[in-house]
Amino acid sequence: MTTSVQRLTNQAFGFPRGHVRRVKPVALACIHITGNSRTAAMEAHAGAQAERNYANRSGSNGPSAHYYVGRDGWAIEAVGTGYAAWSNGDVSRPHLTNPGVARAVAFRSKGYNVNEAYWLEFECIGFGTAHPITTAQMEFVAERIAALAKASGLPINRETVHGHWEINGVNRQNCPNPPSGHESFLNLVIHRANAILHPAPTTYTLHIAANALVRVATLTPKGQISGWTTSKWGPTASSAPCAKPVKRAGVSRGSATTALVKAGKFAGKHVGVAGGVTVEAT
Repeated sequence: MTTSVQRLTNQAFGFPRGHVRRVKPVALACIHITGNSRTAAMEAHAGAQAERNYANRSGSNGPSAHYYVGRDGWAIEAVGTGYAAWSNGDVSRPHLTNPGVARAVAFRSKGYNVNEAYWLEFECIGFGTAHPITTAQMEFVAERIAALAKASGLPINRETVHGHWEINGVNRQNCPNPPSGHESFLNLVIHRANAILHPAPTTYTLHIAANALVRVATLTPKGQISGWTTSKWGPTASSAPCAKPVKRAGVSRGSATTALVKAGKFAGKHVGVAGGVTVEAT
């Protein structure tokens, strides 16, 4: 996803105003929707730009966010993570049944603002059910949450990823989405962020076409190809799991790509990947 760095110049962030963080956050992110029908209907970049510019108005007391996320996933980075943003506003009937929200709200009793409990605050450009948060916006949010989780060591779960409605349960019930979709939305973001942070390992499958010439390499202790054994495959194509293909040098000259087969007739053998023998990564 593309990001434009346009930091706020009016110091509408930080506690005291404009100052760097004075305490380590306990939550990764609070997600918001702008709730502005005018900017939600704009071209994606224009909407994000308008919201960022509004936050940067002279004398502004907020709200401000680390990112203003356009409807196509393009975003403006307006506040660095070294500063607390000001999107959470008032704390009113917070959802303290979520231990993570309870920890964030408890910051007030220690002399801090609840905004200081969050590494990231996102303002996704949108408006109610007419312009709900898009898949592209969720992808951007998930990517940034994954990156911050890696940097901070915090886990990605419902205790560290919140919706604005959890801070203000009185008049922010539709931020970032209607109540009927609160949990499903946040769980989608959390699932995707965890998938980005911990991607599934790539698997490889060797495919042998019907009547293909299959070459099995003999390797030296250093992994070089010292020779080949060639046989013709039968009239029926076949597949088997294999390791990632490796390009190997020959003992005397040349090179070839081989894959270590894990099952079937060639289990434990290094088969040449060429012609009717291919490898698919999944």
